[in-house]
Parts: sequence; C-alpha cells; structure tokens
Amino acid sequence: MTEVMQVREAYRVEQWRQLMQQRKDSPLNNREFCAQQGISEKSNYYWLKKLRESATVHVHRYTM
Repeated sequence: MTEVMQVREAYRVEQWRQLMQQRKDSPLNNREFCAQQGISEKSNYYWLKKLRESATVHVHRYTM
C-alpha cells in the first residue's frame, strides 16, 4: 500500500470512528441515526465490524 493510500485509509478510519462515537452517544436508534447522517445501515455495520476487528487485533498485539 502506498503512503497516499495509507493516509487516506487512516483518514477514513478516523472519520468512521468519530461517527461511531456519535452514534453511541446519540439517543436515536441505528436506523434514525443513519438516516440523519445520510449513510446506509449497511455501511454503518460494515465499518462497525471493521473498527471492532481492528481494535481486537490492536489489543491482541500488545497483550502477547
């Protein structure tokens, strides 16, 4: 992966991490939140899974 692609991916991950935090803090249900933000529920769940997997791998590396 080129440096530009790594920076772009890191930016996207951070944007979605922030969005997931907003969702967690929101009183809206998932469907309402996604509609309000203009994102699909499918994208929401994809990124939620991706971020969780990333966090799991990150934690696993530092506990070995």
